[in-house]
Amino acid sequence: MAIKVSGTSVINDSRQLQNIASLDSTTISTIGANIGGGGPPIVDWTSPQATLSSSGTYTIPTSLGDDDYITFYLVSGGGSSRRDGANPKGGYGGAALLLSAKKGTFPSTVTYVIGAGGVISNSGYSPQNGGVSSITISGKTFSVQGGRSNTDGATRTVGVNHFANNGDVSMIDPWIGGGAFYINSDLYGPIRDSKFGGGAGGGRTQGQNLFTGGYSELAGNGGNGSLYGGTTAGQVPGGGGGATSIDSNSNGAAGNMRVYY
Repeated sequence: MAIKVSGTSVINDSRQLQNIASLDSTTISTIGANIGGGGPPIVDWTSPQATLSSSGTYTIPTSLGDDDYITFYLVSGGGSSRRDGANPKGGYGGAALLLSAKKGTFPSTVTYVIGAGGVISNSGYSPQNGGVSSITISGKTFSVQGGRSNTDGATRTVGVNHFANNGDVSMIDPWIGGGAFYINSDLYGPIRDSKFGGGAGGGRTQGQNLFTGGYSELAGNGGNGSLYGGTTAGQVPGGGGGATSIDSNSNGAAGNMRVYY
């Protein structure tokens, strides 16, 4: 027999809830504690509990319960730009790594490395890739590719996204690579932008005068390029350097690590 309140069913004959207007906090907590499972929580990526710019050791907060999630978001260094008289090339943005797991699966501390930005040399003819950022947990290291110093026909930098539950780690989404800049005039548009990885530095293709650096929603933007000078470096974290035809090309930006819980 259905259970009704003021003539409206709240539990039907199949023992299913119906017409529930709202749940009080005690009921929500009780249901949450008993259903278990589920994936990582929704993270507000704009509000980290910690932002770390130098390599070191991070201590997991003891205030967290074993079933509370902690999430690490790392960005590698952006690549420097490359001088070229006809086709100056902006550096790629550093790729990103997202790793989230229950606090009980972590040791008390983790070590991490922050990748440096790529530095130009030889008047811009010798560019440098961005440094690799990584995190080591119980002897296992997770790393992510630094932004490339751009070359013709290169492919997009790819990041990795690890979500761990009880130690089971899997790659689920590669859409966090740094922005890429393509010299091929058919591939020069918004693909330079990124969400989690750094934006690519601006440059110029033959017949396509594109100087503005790529945009990153959550990491650093790429530096602006120029035809004859006045480029800018990539923004932290992970932006690629802007490019020009003369000897004032720009460096990529260093990465960082952000922590959420």
